Amino acid sequence: MKNFQKTASMDENKMYQEYSKQLESLKEEIQVLPNLADKKAEYNHLLSDKQSELISVEQEISKSWNNESIDEQISQLKEALRENAQRSADADRILFQVKTIRMKKNETLDEEVNSYFSGVKVQLYTYQKNGDAMDACDWFVFDDSNKKWTKLIGCANTALAIKGKIAIINGLQNYFGMHFPVFVDYAAELDDSNMKSINADCQIIFLKVTNQELSVSAV
Repeated sequence: MKNFQKTASMDENKMYQEYSKQLESLKEEIQVLPNLADKKAEYNHLLSDKQSELISVEQEISKSWNNESIDEQISQLKEALRENAQRSADADRILFQVKTIRMKKNETLDEEVNSYFSGVKVQLYTYQKNGDAMDACDWFVFDDSNKKWTKLIGCANTALAIKGKIAIINGLQNYFGMHFPVFVDYAAELDDSNMKSINADCQIIFLKVTNQELSVSAV
């Protein structure tokens, strides 16, 4: 037993020798490798920076997308405004045409009504600055003294007003085909020439207040 070797000799074993050399080489390579903990910290720092850059890029992309979206919305709103403006312009044009037709209709009605009267005329409508028609029915009487049309109510004197009212009554009687006597009050305001200038298709009775007894005389 004393003659047995306690450890095996590997000097002659080529495979063992080869493995030993590889092991030594690996140990040397391990010695020259950098500290992995330091590298890990460095890589983590680089990774954090890259993540920050990625977030920044994503934010810029989001801003760009938002800007494009906003631009698209603005473009759509502008188009909607243009369409609304066009519709508004079309509506205004139609309203103007309607007002023009209504005004022409009113003028035609004025002409038709006034064709039944002589010495007076009626203005059925007045027009505001925006073109809207307002009911008026204002009568005018022609003043022979100055060759002008005078508004019957508020502007014409008593003699001219009497003349205008008789002309209105005469026109209405001719229109309906019925003629009745017309009593004219305040005839004292009329002189003989005024009375004779009044032409009517009906009997006219002038009422005058005098100090004499009631009398009837032809004019």
